[in-house]
Amino acid sequence: MDLDISASMLNGLLSFLNDYRNTGFKSAKTTAKDLAEAIGVSADFKKIRIRNKKKTFSYETQDEPSKNEETIFYQDYFLTIVDQAIVSMNMRFSQLETFNNNFGFLYRISKIKFMEKEELRKCCHDLQNGLTDGELKDIDGYELYEELLIFCTIISEETTAFQALSVLKKCCGSFPNISIALRIILSIPVTSAGAERSFSKLKIIKNYLRSTLSQCKLTSLATLSIEQKITDSLDFSELIAIFAAAKARKKQF
Repeated sequence: MDLDISASMLNGLLSFLNDYRNTGFKSAKTTAKDLAEAIGVSADFKKIRIRNKKKTFSYETQDEPSKNEETIFYQDYFLTIVDQAIVSMNMRFSQLETFNNNFGFLYRISKIKFMEKEELRKCCHDLQNGLTDGELKDIDGYELYEELLIFCTIISEETTAFQALSVLKKCCGSFPNISIALRIILSIPVTSAGAERSFSKLKIIKNYLRSTLSQCKLTSLATLSIEQKITDSLDFSELIAIFAAAKARKKQF
């Protein structure tokens, strides 16, 4: 998935969450009632007795009028969860939005011919600033601007950034700044998050070493469970006496 597509999808998700925060409670309540009726659970809000606080001083204000259970649920649970989701989305993907602002116009490289020249020049200058570290810079903004004006006439309107990089390889270094910029943006992953592991090998080893039941004991217990009839017919009194004598803490001298 390209960076600009992922950024647009995230913006759409944020717009949905903001609209859902304002207008989604009624639909969520209706869906929850339908699910509750389907599994035979009461869909009524549990009544909570609100305790009135004792006033210590005469200048203290009166308690707020009691709210109904639906309003309490809406304010304390629904809004809290949705607001937390919106804040987390903004925090987690703020860097992605920054990348999209700097590199987004190159993802739509085939549409550059339709951009205003001043806007394209500004985008190239901003990208140069983003790729500058002190006196070192990866690209030259003015040269990038000149190269894009020529390169956009070579490629078709359906050309993607990855296909444009393939075309650049055949141009024998005629567009060095475009080549560097495209290689940078195509090597940036959409997300650096990986699948959360539910367990680790180290944890398995630690649990195995801490456990008092080894694999041999577990196999023996499974055999006893399978051969229950034979197990019930055995006399364990002698074995219990031997085990108790071996584990006894008091020793006879």
